[in-house]
Amino acid sequence: MAPASPTTAPGQRGYAVDSHRTTATKKLAEACEHRLFLSATPHNGYSESFTALLEMIDGRRFTRGASIDEKALREVMVRWLKSDLPEKGFKARKLGTLPFTPSEEEQRQFERLERLLTESARANGKGSGGDIVAMLLKKRFLSSPWSFARTLELYEGADGGDRQLQMDDEDEYYTEVLGSGQSDEEEGSAEHPEFTALRHSKASDPLVAATRSEIASLIEWGRGYEHKPDSRLEKLLSFLSAVCRPDGRHWTNERVVVFTEYAATLDWIAGILRQRGYNDVLEVIQGSTPTEEREKIRARFTESPDKHPVRVLLATDSAGEGIDLQTHCHRLVNFDIPFNPSRLEQRIGRIDRYGQTQNPEIFHFVPVSSSTTYEADMKFMGIIATKVGQATEDLGKVNQVIDAEVQEHFSPTRTTRKPRLTAPDDGNEVITRVLAGGIELNRKLTQLSATYGESKAAMHLTPANARRVVDTALALTSQPPLIEIGDDHTEAQVFEIPNLGRTWQWALRGLDTRLEPGVLRPITFDDQAAQQRTDLVHIHLGHALMQRATRTLRSALFSTDSPVHRVTAVITPDLPQSCVAAVSRLVLVGRGGLRLHEEVFLTGVRLRGQALAESKVEQVLDETLDSEKLLLADEEVRAHLAEQWNDDGARLRSRLLTAMERKSASRQEKVTEALTQRRDSDIARAREIFGAFRINLRESRDRLEQAIRAEEELLFTDDQQRQRRRDLQHMNERLESLGDEEEREIASIRERYSDIRPYVSAAAVVFALTPEDAKNGMVKA
Repeated sequence: MAPASPTTAPGQRGYAVDSHRTTATKKLAEACEHRLFLSATPHNGYSESFTALLEMIDGRRFTRGASIDEKALREVMVRWLKSDLPEKGFKARKLGTLPFTPSEEEQRQFERLERLLTESARANGKGSGGDIVAMLLKKRFLSSPWSFARTLELYEGADGGDRQLQMDDEDEYYTEVLGSGQSDEEEGSAEHPEFTALRHSKASDPLVAATRSEIASLIEWGRGYEHKPDSRLEKLLSFLSAVCRPDGRHWTNERVVVFTEYAATLDWIAGILRQRGYNDVLEVIQGSTPTEEREKIRARFTESPDKHPVRVLLATDSAGEGIDLQTHCHRLVNFDIPFNPSRLEQRIGRIDRYGQTQNPEIFHFVPVSSSTTYEADMKFMGIIATKVGQATEDLGKVNQVIDAEVQEHFSPTRTTRKPRLTAPDDGNEVITRVLAGGIELNRKLTQLSATYGESKAAMHLTPANARRVVDTALALTSQPPLIEIGDDHTEAQVFEIPNLGRTWQWALRGLDTRLEPGVLRPITFDDQAAQQRTDLVHIHLGHALMQRATRTLRSALFSTDSPVHRVTAVITPDLPQSCVAAVSRLVLVGRGGLRLHEEVFLTGVRLRGQALAESKVEQVLDETLDSEKLLLADEEVRAHLAEQWNDDGARLRSRLLTAMERKSASRQEKVTEALTQRRDSDIARAREIFGAFRINLRESRDRLEQAIRAEEELLFTDDQQRQRRRDLQHMNERLESLGDEEEREIASIRERYSDIRPYVSAAAVVFALTPEDAKNGMVKA
């Protein structure tokens, strides 16, 4: 949704350009009064991309390409770490290793590659370019012999063209192609960034010291593994057998996710696993897997092992984001280690997430001790995996450290390193600080979460009441009732959906699954009963079934020919005295019909006697009307009460209406006072926001103008240059119009809170009777 990381010329930072999706989302945001964006990865390292996202959220505080106001950012963004939510039961991850013994041939071929790369870099006198090529080829080798052979074959057959790999800043180029700034594209073909860098390096012949026969020999060695495992894959096979098939014949209920960075490595592993009898229990996800098929694979992998045979999921990093795999799996194996720490963390996040009931176990491969370069490089990547796995807070800082360490380790021809300059505070540091903070907003959200149960109780959002709503709506539309079926895993009520008519069918969407289309899962109105379960659906307020039911009730309640009686009488066994209650609705409307406040309140009086004060009556009614034991009074009692209520000058009706008006006036006075305070606060806040934004916008405009003049010769692509100028023009336009925007905003606030009018209506009247009062069929007020 936010502008993606830009495609850059070698050695250049680039400038994020709005995509079609960004433009469409902007227009959508403009049409929405309230905006909530949720993301696990909101920042891609480009502050102009981040500010484009922020502008969609609040155009009064932010604009694309401007500097970021740290105070304003703290007011609109919150970040939660798992450690901030101990009550959610997140399990501590465990990092493990899979030791293996590399064969002598594997180590010999890696040393051969190392020698050819080093000699070629020295012969060319281009240590830097040689280092990049060395890292690219070693990375493929450390993934698998097959991936290395396929890459070297493509490299040999590629046309380097006229372009050469030129880097004014190798650190920056490394970050974008291999490191923490790497794109999200899966490395599976010759059209992706890593191989593009290799192809462009060919013009300078970074393998000049290698003869054709030496390169052919390396390719032949790697291709020799097409149908056989290397030492690392043998270790993976023994690990999977120990976990999933320990006796060699019967499958356990354990599941394992295996990640690799390259499609070639994935195909090779999948082929070997199928040879070893994993065909029926293996699923594969890679970049070419269609979205719908990917969802079906995820559904099969997260279904109970008793119901689906899949035990191993093999995936590239295309499955490393946005797919939940934690339901019946807590083991993950990194067959190779990406240089980009964020990719590694995204992999781990597939099983280390909310809902995981066991400690996530994350494994990587470590060779047994030896003195070879292969062993040293593999152990180094294991150290990287451990650092990322143990990072619990600012992964951005870990990214910078790991980028430097990887370059240092895989750059044997460099005797000195250019010192890293401290990055200017261009927005990224502000973003990082706020992502790591947000304490105050976190505290407020924690308070809201702590009072969630109380709020539900105050609003009468109980499972029994939710069921009544659906039952009544079904009855009003002549549908069969819900069928209570019970459940072995919960004491809460569980229901089966009966065959419903055509007008209800859209409300049933999502009750079936991809694995069993058309088969509706049972439902419950108890949120606790459905937790950690995929075979039971919680019908909450936002569920389509509840939405359909509440619309039916609202329509029936206020229509002139309503079949719903707005007056009723119920018998409640634990009620101390018989009472009558009016359920009333108070709405305060500002000028233009804008609804400023709405609430439903209960007003109750005793039918007779002076034993209970009105406030106590309301408290008793509030509690008893939620009871699951409510019984409808018989027809004779209801008729008698209706007669008393409708009598001219009926004292009972007069008492209740007087109490309702008194409470309505009291509530209106308090709410009106609060609205006046809110108006003054909103005006002061708007002045403050526009003032801070005006200062920031001027400074940002001047900075961008200066940057455009100073960097005119840099190799930004045409679309990036146009985007920067559009951003500058937009800033100038905003500055010119900001004064008018502010006055319109203030006028709008004043208008919103002017000419406030109350509207009070009684939605229903309920007689709550004790069993004794209802026993004889006659009740006197």
